[in-house]
Amino acid sequence: MDISANIKSIREAKRIKQVEIATFLKVEPSNYAKLEKRGNKLTIEQLEKIAGALGVGLLELLTGEPPTAVADGGRLKELEARIKELEEIREIQRELMTFLKDQIRETAELGKKIDTMIHEVEKEDVEFIAPTKQEYLNLMRAISSIGKMDNGAMFRKIRALDKDPQNEP
Repeated sequence: MDISANIKSIREAKRIKQVEIATFLKVEPSNYAKLEKRGNKLTIEQLEKIAGALGVGLLELLTGEPPTAVADGGRLKELEARIKELEEIREIQRELMTFLKDQIRETAELGKKIDTMIHEVEKEDVEFIAPTKQEYLNLMRAISSIGKMDNGAMFRKIRALDKDPQNEP
């Protein structure tokens, strides 16, 4: 299914120029030309707007065939299922993005707290029963730096600290 070809074919069959569609969509003609070429990478919203500008349904835009031909071919249910699947994927992506943003925010807040604790320990002459002040600072620096590393670097750092706990991070 080549959506770009479908859009162009329908537009040309209706003798509509790209400039006219661009005007309808309120975008620059050069931007519409790029948009039309994106085809399968267009969002549902973009497809709906283009279909509206062409005076066709979304189904016809996706298949390049009039709705009756699609229904007769049995593809209507298949396409409706695919649209529903894509909408569910989009919702999952939104939820994942929200989760990741929360995780990033929490990690940044934790990093700030750890940096504050390191600063407080460094500026005060605090006696530690165990571990020593230097061991505590090393541990806090290691924890702080882990949040700034990719997974591979983090695991290498943990292994290095396991081998030599006195090692500076």
